[in-house]
Parts: sequence; C-alpha cells; structure tokens
Amino acid sequence: MDLFSKNRALLGDDTVDIIASSNITIVGCGGTGCSTLLFLLRLGAKRFTLIDFDRITDSNLNRQIFYDKLDIGLFKTDVLSKKIEKDFDLDSLLFHKEKIVKENIDLIIKDNIIFDCTDNLRTKFLLNSFVCNNDEKVLFHSGVDRFNGQVMTIRKDTACLDCFLKRPDNETDKLNIITPVAMTSVLQTQLFLDYITGFMEKNNMIFFDLNSPISIDRVKIEKNKNCITCRSYDEDNSKQRKT
Repeated sequence: MDLFSKNRALLGDDTVDIIASSNITIVGCGGTGCSTLLFLLRLGAKRFTLIDFDRITDSNLNRQIFYDKLDIGLFKTDVLSKKIEKDFDLDSLLFHKEKIVKENIDLIIKDNIIFDCTDNLRTKFLLNSFVCNNDEKVLFHSGVDRFNGQVMTIRKDTACLDCFLKRPDNETDKLNIITPVAMTSVLQTQLFLDYITGFMEKNNMIFFDLNSPISIDRVKIEKNKNCITCRSYDEDNSKQRKT
C-alpha cells in the first residue's frame, strides 16, 4: 500500500518524488515549526535538518503539537527527532541545538530549502540576508503576532524583508504568538508546493488576520532598488547585460 497514494493522485508522481528528495531545513521548532514539519511529513518529505536551541516549557504545550507534559525541560530538537523517526519513514534527519548567528549560519544550513519558523526578528533578518546572498537557496518566510500572520517566498531575485521593513532597534524582541500557527503553516507549506511545481509568484506576501472578521490579503511587495540586502542581485545582472 502506498501511504501517499492520495497525494500522487492529486499532485502527480513527479511532484511527490520531488518532495521526497527535497533537503529541507526548518529553523525554529516551536508552534509554527511543529505544524509546518507535520504538514511536510504528511506530504511525503523525508529529508530534514531541524534547528532550535530551546527547551520545552509548559507554556509551549497549547500550540506546539509534537510535545506533551513528559517532554517539559527537554530540548525540542531531541524530542522532535525521536518522535518523527518513530512515526515516519525518513531518509535523512539532522538536528542542531544551537542559536543561528552570522558566524555559524554557513556551517549549519546546507540545504537549499529553508523554512523560517522562528519567533524573533533578529533571526528572521539573518535568514533573509543569508538567502539573498546565496544563488540556490529559497526561504519560506513566516511571521506570527497575536492573531495576525504573514508568509512570503524569498530568493536572491525577489523582494526581501529589507525591501519594506525597518529593522527594529532591539532585534532580539520576540513576537506575541497565540493562535495562528496552524494557518501560517498551511500557507507556508502551500508556498513550498507552488515553488517546486513552478507556480511561485514573485514579490507577493500573504497577510491574514484571524480576528473577526477573518481576512486574507495578497499584497505586492516591490523590490527596492536601494535595498541594503538584495540590491546586489540587480547590480550583478546589470553588469552581465552590459558585458
């Protein structure tokens, strides 16, 4: 019996095979990270690197779906790796119990497909800069704050966070996360599907608000020619066209 027969019927054999062979890094194994990981596993993804330095606390249990009371005090990556290895057929699983910083990001993140499931702005801008300086990498950005969320696909040739967001003075500030993590993960996973099937829409961010009335909006983000992070791509392309 093919566990993913329904996926094959809907998406086709080629897409399911691409999912299974994709090397995926998930940065942040909290609410969004757990939900995104589960959706990717159910799609048939088999090759993961998980990154998180936090331990599980009781306040995590209302939204971080892989953890329970017996896991409190343990490292998230330790618990996640054991649980998904037990329940899913994986080809590769690596995990890192350390904080991503500028000095180690090249050493830790080797995969080209990266999911930003973090809850602090410093790491989000670091991942944004990392992808914008690597030709082959793609970032599926997500952000959640109270009842609001946003997702966006970022590559070197697209608009990035620095095109339209001002970096905060305190980049370690954490966001106030309550309910929208599952919604964020659904949309983040759909962006991944759009990307691997060739339907990625450049320079679009999806915003949603789960307060009544519920709203979902797609907003065009213009690539900023003066962006401190991604303008180098346009400059490189301009030089190539002249030569």
